[in-house]
Amino acid sequence: MDVWQEVIQKYPDMSFWVAQNKSVPVEILSILASHPEENVRSMVASKNKLPEELQIKLASDPEFFVRQRIAYNKKATFKALQILSQDNNDELRTHALKRISEDRYR
Repeated sequence: MDVWQEVIQKYPDMSFWVAQNKSVPVEILSILASHPEENVRSMVASKNKLPEELQIKLASDPEFFVRQRIAYNKKATFKALQILSQDNNDELRTHALKRISEDRYR
């Protein structure tokens, strides 16, 4: 954990690469979910191991591409998709509603 945090603090431009790493701990993803750069939050949103509370947070992100990554994340939870089913973007709303209607969520 300390090494990950040190990389983020000393080399903030490496945050995207930290988020992209397959072995990055969820605790670090939690920090990066609030990163000021959209591309970092988008990478976090694409992670399959993302816990529901972070999915919910990112499903309400102001940036379309972050929300889109949650909508298309194969591990998106019902609650995250419910939030996106109310999105003001037609594509995200339609995709979330389609996923909710799938057998997996019934």
